[in-house]
Amino acid sequence: INQVGFMVAGIGIGSEMALNGVAAHAFAHIVYKALLLMAIGAVIVQTGKRDCTELGGLARQMPVTCGFAIFGALAMSAPLTAGFITKSLVLQAAADAHLTWVWLGMMVIAAGVFLAAGLKVVVFVFFGAPRDLEATEASASRVRSTHGRPDAVASRQARIVAEKGEANVTAMDHPDIRSREACLKSSRLAVALAKTHGTRLHVLHISTADELALFEPGPIEGKRITAETCVHFLAFDRADYATLGNFIKCNPSIKEASDREALIRALVEDRIDVLATDHAPHTLEEKQKPYLQAPSGLPLVQYALESALELVHDERIELTHLVQKLCHAPAQLFDVKDRGYLREGAFADIAIVDPDHAFTVRREDVLSKCGWSPFEGRRFRSSVWQTWVNGECVYRDGSLTGVIAGRRMAFDR
Repeated sequence: INQVGFMVAGIGIGSEMALNGVAAHAFAHIVYKALLLMAIGAVIVQTGKRDCTELGGLARQMPVTCGFAIFGALAMSAPLTAGFITKSLVLQAAADAHLTWVWLGMMVIAAGVFLAAGLKVVVFVFFGAPRDLEATEASASRVRSTHGRPDAVASRQARIVAEKGEANVTAMDHPDIRSREACLKSSRLAVALAKTHGTRLHVLHISTADELALFEPGPIEGKRITAETCVHFLAFDRADYATLGNFIKCNPSIKEASDREALIRALVEDRIDVLATDHAPHTLEEKQKPYLQAPSGLPLVQYALESALELVHDERIELTHLVQKLCHAPAQLFDVKDRGYLREGAFADIAIVDPDHAFTVRREDVLSKCGWSPFEGRRFRSSVWQTWVNGECVYRDGSLTGVIAGRRMAFDR
């Protein structure tokens, strides 16, 4: 409104200089306002925040966006910028016409909008107190990860509750509530958007055979769209809800035995690129609540490797291929610097496995503070003997050593 007011005032003055100023300012206004809107739009997209009071300290995380925002703000009225020059033409026309009060009013407004709307927004967003926000510059080459949860899930749950009654809905219904149709719908949408906009996309937690057709088989190098599945989708199926109930309630849900078999085949043929955990250590008390109140998620980190190695024992996948999915591919995919490989100069993140030492998972051996595992009672044919992180032994023969060896990861970008 402020900028339009300048142009209306110039038209009202009507002199040649005023009209030239109006035409020039209309063009300049479109350019610097577009710059400001794109910069703020990038902030909203990358942080998910719209209120300036929720933002701050983004200058380091988004330096390019910050630079464009500063340039756009200065262009409103700062000396020697486009807005300053075009507004000066209208101001001079007002002075030449002896319209003193008009000149003074426009002068105050020009300074005010620069300070209030321009610099204030930039200072709040980029130089205010840091808000512990995760944000980076947008880039078509940077990986976007998605884990879809379409609105259809809520309506499906409401229908099943209405049909059976809240007290009768159990974990056995979870694959129908968190359905295969919902998974396919969300994954298909994400892939279609990535293809339309040329975005690098990584789809998390593939749980159905239906979704696999969305992804191409072959080496990870050169792929623009990649996929990941989790160890629990390869270890459990729908029949296990009868005995494990909420202990295998997770999102997306564990589905049919046929889906599990298809996921294993997709892992072998490189249609699925990464094998992960989706570790979510909810407490025993939380998981023992009724189905609708129990949270979704499983503690998986401790026995993820032993579980995956069962595929090697069953001759479903080569050991080197499994290492690619668990270690090399995540490092390649996210450009993790000096990790994911056993090579000179890399960080020594190592699991030492005894391939012939079988054991049965017991609750008293669970190291997670949640105190339970969905694998309790399951017998694995391999066991992790030692775990090394950054060259320090942090786990040995069933116990933590007490060494705190974690470091911030670096990325080769």
